[in-house]
Amino acid sequence: MQNTSRCFRLATCLTLILLLSVGASFVRAHASLDRADPSPNARLGRTPDAFHLWFTEPVEPEFSRVALRDSSGALVESPPAAVSADGMGMTLTTGDLPDGVYTVVWRVVSAADGHPTQGSYPVVIGAAAPAASLASDGADAVTIPIDSAAVRWINLISLALLGGLPAFALWVCRDARTERRLWALSWTGWLAVGAASILLLLLQTAILAGEITPSALANALFSSRFGALWLARIALWVLYGLAVMLLWQPSAGSAGNAPRRRAALVAGVMLAAGIQATQSLFSHAAGVEANAALVIAADWLHLIAMSAWVGGLVGVIAAAPLLHAEPAALGRVVARFSNLARAAVALLIVTGASAALAQVGSFEALTTTAHGAALIVKLILLAPLLLIAAVNLLLNGRRLRAGAAVWAGRLRLLAGVELALALAILVAAGLMTAIPPARVALAERLGAPPPPDSSYFEMEVEGGVMVHLTITPGLVGENTFIVELLDDATGAPITDASLIRLRLEHRTANLGESELRPVHEADGRYVAVGSNLSLPGDWRVRITVQRPDQFDTLVDFAPSIPAAAPPVESPESASQNSSDVEAGDSRDAVGDPVRLVPARSGAPWLITSAGALFRPGETGGWAREPLAAQVRDATIGFGGVIWAAADEGVYRSRDGVWERISDFPARTLVSTHGYLFALGAGGFLRAAEGVLEQDVRQIDAPESDQRAADFVMLGSHSHALLNGTDVYMTGSLGLGWTPLDAPADVRRITTDAAGNLLAVGDATITRWEWSTNTWSLRLALGGGAPIDELVEFKGALYGLSEGQVVRLMADGAREAAFASEGGVSDMAFQYPDTLWALDAAAMTLVSTRDGCTWSAAAVTLAGGG
Repeated sequence: MQNTSRCFRLATCLTLILLLSVGASFVRAHASLDRADPSPNARLGRTPDAFHLWFTEPVEPEFSRVALRDSSGALVESPPAAVSADGMGMTLTTGDLPDGVYTVVWRVVSAADGHPTQGSYPVVIGAAAPAASLASDGADAVTIPIDSAAVRWINLISLALLGGLPAFALWVCRDARTERRLWALSWTGWLAVGAASILLLLLQTAILAGEITPSALANALFSSRFGALWLARIALWVLYGLAVMLLWQPSAGSAGNAPRRRAALVAGVMLAAGIQATQSLFSHAAGVEANAALVIAADWLHLIAMSAWVGGLVGVIAAAPLLHAEPAALGRVVARFSNLARAAVALLIVTGASAALAQVGSFEALTTTAHGAALIVKLILLAPLLLIAAVNLLLNGRRLRAGAAVWAGRLRLLAGVELALALAILVAAGLMTAIPPARVALAERLGAPPPPDSSYFEMEVEGGVMVHLTITPGLVGENTFIVELLDDATGAPITDASLIRLRLEHRTANLGESELRPVHEADGRYVAVGSNLSLPGDWRVRITVQRPDQFDTLVDFAPSIPAAAPPVESPESASQNSSDVEAGDSRDAVGDPVRLVPARSGAPWLITSAGALFRPGETGGWAREPLAAQVRDATIGFGGVIWAAADEGVYRSRDGVWERISDFPARTLVSTHGYLFALGAGGFLRAAEGVLEQDVRQIDAPESDQRAADFVMLGSHSHALLNGTDVYMTGSLGLGWTPLDAPADVRRITTDAAGNLLAVGDATITRWEWSTNTWSLRLALGGGAPIDELVEFKGALYGLSEGQVVRLMADGAREAAFASEGGVSDMAFQYPDTLWALDAAAMTLVSTRDGCTWSAAAVTLAGGG
């Protein structure tokens, strides 16, 4: 009794230390794509030297593949992809490739837990249609693998018998009358572990190789981390059989055989713990980023505690009929088992809590993922299990020790119910080990023009939500995806969707899934542009709509994509048609053009060094707006409303008539979420677009002594403010602020294609991921002049530095985007597919739609006087 109590206290202390140590560990568990170079959806001028992919866990070299498919779906011939020395990266090299849309297809198997992942993403080489989508591995579309879960459940039960029965015979029940039955059950557990081991080998071979053949089995055994651990497991299993089954004899109840019996059972407990260690070394616990040894140790202790409790319950049920005639002896067995179970429960609770912190991490992950649902089931089943255990401890054991024989039958009944609940918990545990951890599943879930004429349009109604999907032009290459959401009962637009996700999968080609996340523009319309439809044929487009306090809406569409693509208008002709400028320039009192104002379509507006605002002319050139103010910035709002920020205040123009709505001196304008934000010294002005003056509100910045410099919307529909050199986030359009604590002083902010914040510093560009609320390094700038503007365009980063537009390479190097005399004063992105640059020194407007071919047009200012 004292030894058990000491073990209980030691176990509690040890697991508390583990809980504190591993609680902050982040579980990756499944080798997901972390990053790639060239990046997903990149627009490349030439064939890259290689395609590099990095994953979140080491991968099995023999069973991981990267391939390239062209726009017809044919595999591009290339040597097998090489795996890096640390196992975290793969590199695919190809020869020179013709221009076109290509799909990088990958399938890898995690060396940590043996789970496979796959995915694809497009890249564009040369003058083909560009790409602008997100890469995806499809991990959040969780399919419950029943066969895998069943095998893992059988494995857990066999491990419980293998370790729990020797422990029960060693510390709980030493009565000679129970020896033969416990010995026979231990044999059963040993054989069950052998059978489970074979099932695990077959399952993992199918996962690794996609087939079960002699050569595939040999590769799985001798060319993978799983194989090495499986062979170690089998070696320990054989030793267990020799030590326990041969040394522990059924008649070993006499004192003369006691030492040999004890040695056999101690060896059995230790060898069973070794087999359980091989299990923990190839589990979700092995996929942590930090404190890996401690997390694996916690998982191992969890298995040992489970084995002691569940295996001990089997022992109690087996011993009860043999000791039925002697209630006092049976009561002593119950008392000793209750002490052992109490220590086991302490280990289970504390190590289970540490695993939940590492693998779940949040209430949202617990309540919105399959892994979290399985954990909830475990917790629900644990409550009556603990209640029955308490009845056996506090009531049953005492009555039996008092000689009440009737309680022997009740013990068998309660222990049977307790065992059934434990087996049900193991079903949930088997499911949890077969699917991605909740934290991983949750982490991976995460002004539009009117819809153009399209070749695909369909409508579906699900759960009271009418979903329209428009894909234009509906051909291989770049497409615009427009999702419109309406309330089916009222026809009102649905504007509160917190996330809309498009998962695109080819029906016949094994490409995996790719992803798009449309952004809400107006009136329930959500838009994304991407080259995900990279092959002809039948596709499935699965749309998931998430709304606050509503069940998710899931709708499938089935577009059929033809192979032919429409002719692509050249950037040169597009630029000439949109601006139609004349030769010559006009450099009078209005100054030179220095700032761009992207329009809804066509050429941008211009602002000069003297603060004059010019609009594109109907017949060519640019005409001056009749606004007597020194304009710093302007923006084109909804309904043709023009806004201007000036030293004299904030102005608005409807139908060509300008009016001042505030005397707040502003320097920067941002239009988002139906509001106009005019940023200036110490704060900003917020005005609802298209309403009267009384709806204008002035708001202080978090640091009122610093300028509010920029304001951007994130993928979560919250906003980030650059205030001086610090960054703050607001979820209430400026009514409350949360500091983001950037790693360094920030000069500029913008967003990437996924809606993450990019913060430009003097030496680095850092990224704040809205889905995880964490900062990470996006790019080390590697010295050079500061970056004054930053735009992510076609999968690449473009910066404005010292009058040059430069493409920022992965190693921090800078590559001039086009030839310039060093006079570029501004750069701006125009939705959906144009990057503009203003070369003020040459009075030239330069544009590109693909990041490679740039067209130039002369700037002529009319009405300058």
